[in-house]
Amino acid sequence: LFALRSTLFTDLMIALLLLAVFLATNGYIYGWDDQHVEIPLLKRLIDPTLYPGDYYVNALERNFTSFVYPILSKIITIDQIPTAFFILYLISRYFLFFFMFKIWHVISGKKGMAALSVLMIILIGRVEEFLYRTFSHQEFALAFIFAGIYFFYKERYLLSAIILGLAANFHGLYSLFPMCYLGFFLLWQKKWR
Repeated sequence: LFALRSTLFTDLMIALLLLAVFLATNGYIYGWDDQHVEIPLLKRLIDPTLYPGDYYVNALERNFTSFVYPILSKIITIDQIPTAFFILYLISRYFLFFFMFKIWHVISGKKGMAALSVLMIILIGRVEEFLYRTFSHQEFALAFIFAGIYFFYKERYLLSAIILGLAANFHGLYSLFPMCYLGFFLLWQKKWR
């Protein structure tokens, strides 16, 4: 039990260090990229009297498929949006790096190699559309998606499917790809038929 707790603590600390490296090299930006769409939508969900007759916001309110903003609108005020976004960004990014690290640890079998693999993604192979410097429902979903992929690699297929199904409520398209992979994989496994 002590060894398990010690290993988990070490993994959590490594993820914290990875988050610190990411923030030191990339930072955080509020009101950037997709937030020009998401902030007005969230404000409208919090206060329906805002943006009366605004075609763009009305269309978003009717057609936006993520549950992140409707849920968030029930628990925060308009003034709390910047703080809530920053906190959710830190939490989402932390768990993304934690599960990325765990996946690479399963693949390589070595913690040092796993940490270096995630550092490579942060420092060298960073793709702007994958590692946003701002909070969005995509960032929130990525933490769940990588958790689902990790449990897939650990052969906990039902848990993986549940987590990926939950992630689909936050960002359906991002979740679709690993869900398809998991589905096709299970179709070929005789023990699951």
